[in-house]
Amino acid sequence: MTKDRPIITSSHYEHNMAAWGQDKARNVVDAVVRLADLIRRHKSLSAEDHERALDWLHRATYDGTKILAFFAGVAWDWNRVQQVCEGEEGLEAYEELALEYGVISETTLQRRQRERGEYLDDVAQQTADLFADLHSLIEGERSPNRTQIHELLRARKVDDPKFRLIEDLTESVTMGELSWEQYTKTVGELIARHVPALDGGRRD
Repeated sequence: MTKDRPIITSSHYEHNMAAWGQDKARNVVDAVVRLADLIRRHKSLSAEDHERALDWLHRATYDGTKILAFFAGVAWDWNRVQQVCEGEEGLEAYEELALEYGVISETTLQRRQRERGEYLDDVAQQTADLFADLHSLIEGERSPNRTQIHELLRARKVDDPKFRLIEDLTESVTMGELSWEQYTKTVGELIARHVPALDGGRRD
């Protein structure tokens, strides 16, 4: 999107006030769009008042986005703003528009996806670290290593299905439902599949 940002000064301010205007316009449009979204989703008003409230908010959105587009130095697009006002996902449409205008760095959806990705990366690292410590313990004798494995699992809770599987296997070997040899073989294969470097690079 081509941007031609204005230069705005006044008798009170010698420096360019365009960034200030853009920020204030964005705050106004953001508040109006969020209020319209709230009214659209929660129809506690009468049908007539509900329609009237949305009409006034939509008028404010049309003019507000014109001001915002001016300060952002971009062309105002009636069709895009209509999606904000009339679409079922008006708030999402507004954030996509604001992203194109360059007045926000990411949408709510993008932020949630980024945070989810960072969380999953952190879980993966925690799991790899746990497996590295667990790998040395399963190579030793049942006693005292089984006790140390219990302590390790209690101290290093990880939100990962593989962790919960190892917890179940550890409980089985503790209860005598699984031999130490079967336990170490199964856990070792699980570790090798997900952290092959711990098994000399072999992947089953």
